[in-house]
This record gives sequence, C-alpha cells and structure tokens, in this order.
Amino acid sequence: MELHKTIHKQRQLRRLFRVSVTIALMVTVLLVALYLIRQSKKTVLREVEFDPIACVRLFDISRVYRIRAADYAPHMLWFATAEGIRVLNTETLEWQRYGLDHGLTSETIVDVCFEDGTAWVATWNGLLRFDRAEKRFQPIDFSVGAGGARILAVESVPGAGIFFSIDTRGLYHLAPGDTVPRQRLIPDVRASARITCLKYRTENKLLVGVEGRRLLEYDVSKDEFSTFHFSRPGSRKTYVWDVLFDNGGMWVATSDDGLWHSEKVADTLLPVEYFPAKGAYVFADDRDGFYCGTPFGLWRYHESVSGGTWVQLVHPAEKSATDFQVFTLANTSDVLWYGSMDLGAGYLRKERIEWVPLRAGLASPNVVAIAADDTLLWTSYGYDGDHIDRFFVADVQYDRNYGRYDGILDPQIQSLVLDGSRLYYGGFGCFGWLDDRGASGRYFGRESALPHGDIADIFVQSDSSIYLASHFGLIHYRPHIDSFHLYENTEGMRITCIAPNHDKLWLGTLARGLHLFDPIAGQIMNTRLEGTMRIMAMGVTDAGRVLVATKLSGLYRIDNASDPIERIPAPGGLIDDGAAEREKHVTAARLIDGRFWMGTREGGCAVYDIRREKWGSFGYYDGLVSDRVQSFYDTDSHIWIGCDGGVNRLEKSYINRKLNEGS
Repeated sequence: MELHKTIHKQRQLRRLFRVSVTIALMVTVLLVALYLIRQSKKTVLREVEFDPIACVRLFDISRVYRIRAADYAPHMLWFATAEGIRVLNTETLEWQRYGLDHGLTSETIVDVCFEDGTAWVATWNGLLRFDRAEKRFQPIDFSVGAGGARILAVESVPGAGIFFSIDTRGLYHLAPGDTVPRQRLIPDVRASARITCLKYRTENKLLVGVEGRRLLEYDVSKDEFSTFHFSRPGSRKTYVWDVLFDNGGMWVATSDDGLWHSEKVADTLLPVEYFPAKGAYVFADDRDGFYCGTPFGLWRYHESVSGGTWVQLVHPAEKSATDFQVFTLANTSDVLWYGSMDLGAGYLRKERIEWVPLRAGLASPNVVAIAADDTLLWTSYGYDGDHIDRFFVADVQYDRNYGRYDGILDPQIQSLVLDGSRLYYGGFGCFGWLDDRGASGRYFGRESALPHGDIADIFVQSDSSIYLASHFGLIHYRPHIDSFHLYENTEGMRITCIAPNHDKLWLGTLARGLHLFDPIAGQIMNTRLEGTMRIMAMGVTDAGRVLVATKLSGLYRIDNASDPIERIPAPGGLIDDGAAEREKHVTAARLIDGRFWMGTREGGCAVYDIRREKWGSFGYYDGLVSDRVQSFYDTDSHIWIGCDGGVNRLEKSYINRKLNEGS
C-alpha cells in the first residue's frame, strides 16, 4: 500500500511537472509572438510619398559607388552616390547636385557611364539618361517588364550603344537608334545570375563579371562570348568587381576571394599570394603599378624586377580595419580621387601623401543650426563641424564654405541667426558674424573680449543690442562698439534659449527651469519649472503667448508673464511627454506660422497648431531626410529642417497640405 501511494504521488508530481513545463512553453511562445508582432509593426516598410519639387532633400554624402570623368569635359567628375549624383568642376571646385527633384527615380546611384556627351546612370529604380540642356534625367522604358528594376552596372561600348545589368535579370543592350533595350542571354549562364561588372576593353569588346567568380568577354561585332578561366572554382556568392589590364597581363578583383592574376590575358588566372585583404573592389592604373581599393582600405602595388610590394595608404579618419572601404577610384596625373562607404569622397595628393576630403553639398551629417533668406542658406554641424557651409536657395546647390581660412577657428558652430545683411554665429568657444556675401566679418574667440563661449542661442533685439545664451550666463553684445557684458545675476545658469517678452527676456536653461529676466535692471523677475527641467527652445506668438519645449517633459504654455504655466499634453507617440522614451526626446523647436514645431531624437517632428489646439506630425515618410531632427528655420516661402543626414527645403503650401490631411 505504501509503495502504491509513493508511485501514485510520483505520477502526480510528474504530471504536475509536465503541465507546468507546457504552460511555461505556451507563455514563452505567446510572449515571443507578441514581441514579433510589435517589432513587425515597428519595422513595417511603406512607400515614402512626397513631392520632390516641393520637398527638396539635400543629403550628406556617405557611400560613393563610382567616380568617372565626363567624356565631354575631362575636368567634370561625376560621383554616383547613395544620395544622388554630384558633379564637380575640378578647375573651379564648383559642385552641382542632382536628386529626385531633377528627375532621378532613386537617389541610390551605383554606376555612371558616358556616350557621346550623354551621361547614363544606373539606379536602384531603373536606368536613366541625362538631358544636359534641360538638366533633368529621363528614365528608359522597358518592353520586357524590367522598368523600375535595380540596375547593378552600366557601360558604353563606342559605336555599339549601352550595356547594363539588372539584378537577377541578366544583361541588357540598348543599341544606337533603339528606344527599347533588349535582353542578351549569355551561354551557360542562367538569366537570373547577378552581373556585377561591365567594363569596356577595346575594339567592341566588353568584359562581363558574373556571380560565382565568372568572367567573360563579349565580342559585340561577332556576337560571341568567351570565358576566362580561374585555377579553381569559386563560391556561388563571390562577385567580380573590377578588371585591370597591365603590362600584357590581367588582374581581377573579387568580393571575398582576393585578387587573381595572369601574366598573359590568355593564361589561366591564379590567386595572388600575399594580397593583404580578403577581397577587393576597384583598380586604378598608375606608373610602375596600380592602386587597389578594398574593404580594408587603400593599397598601392609597386612592380619591381624581384616581384611586387604592397603598401597601405592610411586615411587619417581610419580607426579600425574596415573604416575606409574604398568602392571607387579615378586617377589623374597629380591626384587620386576616391569614394568610400563611410568617409565620403576626396582625393589623395600622390607626391606628398596628403588627404583632402571634399565638401559635396554637406560635409557633416548633423545639421544643428540653419539660417536662410530667400536667396542663401547657411548650415553648421555642431561637434567637430569646424565650418559653415553656404548654399543657393533656388536650386539647393552648394556655394562655398567658411572655415579656418575665414578666421572661424571653433570646431563647434551650434547657433546661427540671420539679421539683415549679417549672419551671426555662436560656437563652443566663439561668437562672430559675417556679412551676407562673406566679404567681411568679425570673430571673437577665447583670447578676445568675449567673456565665455558655448553660445547655444542668439537673439537680435536691434542693430545695437544682441543677446547671447551662454553656458555661463546671459551675455549682452553691442556691435557698434564691439563690447560684451555678462549679467552677474545669470552666471552659472547654463542658458539654452532666449525669447522676448516686451522689454524683458525669457531665459530657458539646461537644468534650472525658465526665468523672466529684466536686462535693464539686470534682475530675474519670475521663475517657472524649477528643478532639473531642460528647456530646449521657446516661441512667442503675436499675442504674447509663450510656448516652451522641454527635452523630457513635453510642451508648456504661458499666456501672460504673470499667469501660471500650463502643460499641453501630446498624443501618445509624438514626443517624450514624460514617458522617458529616448527616441522621442525633444531636440529642437521653432514657432512657424502659428504652429510650434518640435523635432525629436528619432521620431521626426511633432507639430502643435496653436489656433486649432491640434497636434500633427511630419517625418521620413512625408519626405524628411531622416527622423533625427536637429534644427528649424523659416523664410517667407520655405521651411528648412536640419537633420542627422542632411537638410530639407519645404514649400509652405506643401507643409499645409500635409498637416491638414485627415484633420
């Protein structure tokens, strides 16, 4: 009997254990399912829908896939990038930007070639031809259903037309006089194979690199393919990126299988021993050797009687092996042009090994301050920005740069204000101004009469009275006599922003709330939001109402200076509003045409309509460069929004239409 009870008890325990494990597994599966559903909602992809003329986007250049000199003018370099096309006149150093507003169907451009003065560009959304007279791109129509396809490479064969490859759809040919491309099947190569390299060789011959480390030569005049042989088979996912013919031999760059070489073009290709990188992207021929761009930096191969030597050329911004991934090279007599994944574009002075980065539109991605009128736009970039860039408003084209050669020695320019003909700027250790054409200006640095630096905001009260929000307090600057005065009652307040209130000033601080200050008496009249409240920006309406944007606690309102402050709750998901969601922290704000715009760390813009007391939003899917917003500026015709990654020029009619949709 005791044995029976013991066995029965053990069975109950085992049954209870199995039930517990089953419940635990079911709960785990349910939690995982809920998590995946939530993540899928967060990462769901949808089309970015916006008017590219009314919403012009100027990106920072990151990936540069191809650099080629125009056949109609060798000093004109075309840069195919992940942010559109940039064209550089190397004689005048003038840039031209081309984006969606110029007819591009995608701003990811992977290749470019030229045929009789016409540029052809390969995009992630079709092949396009450039009309130089109209300065617009025209898409090529496909009769085989390939329109809108991802183009991987494009090349011109003189007299034979344009060849290009479509991702997983093979090789296509647009012959002279034809309007519709035709697919060209390659013997023993499946039609869905990726063709990653097209390179004109000579006399109607085109090199074709196919995934699986296969290299063929197409004789266009004979309509025949021949194959180059490798000494051993390659992986199915190994790509051929480039081919170089040098001293009668041939070099082949592959994605993850190093370099291959043959002493004679007809010989079998052998792996290059002692090549310092696992893969290679691109070649640039040079005397006594060549340059090679790889996922592990730039290398120079020096030929000699005893063999060859590899020398690495280290970019000054390299901190690890893969920081400088060189996608493209273009060689001239005195400089080597490069394009990379993360370090943009630039050139190397070969004689003295000097690296020169290029400012093709935006030189730094973090646009922390903007100033503009209806003619010119200025941008600055915060920490290590080191300069101010200027653009033409009409076509959003790069004009010039202000930096060390103009006396601006501060590495962090974080505030800009345009007043009449003067642009005022403030930085980590400086304050200064430039006239609207840059012919003159003043710079006040650490050795000047400026009491302290770290100028977060600038308020121009009049031509003779300017107030600076400083980390060390409120500073009064009088331009006509170049004098500065730090108000004692504000020392140590770490002021972040300034807003007028008749003859007084509202001062927002980093950690000590909001203060009403009388600059005539030099006294603080009132204090709100005491404690550690971080004030990011303020706006004052024509009726005197003050809107206050805080970093972590949302939006506040003061109708009159003597009234209590009122919190304006925001709908869930727009701004932090006390929920401590890091991606919704407020980073910048500005009052524009009756709406208070608040930029967030990663959630785009939250927009509060003061008159209607309604909230709206504006973000990446409305045309914003990115959802990491840093700055705002408005003019009579446009709203400018600076982001981590670039800047937007938005027509106000477009903004009104977007914000009124569904309201």
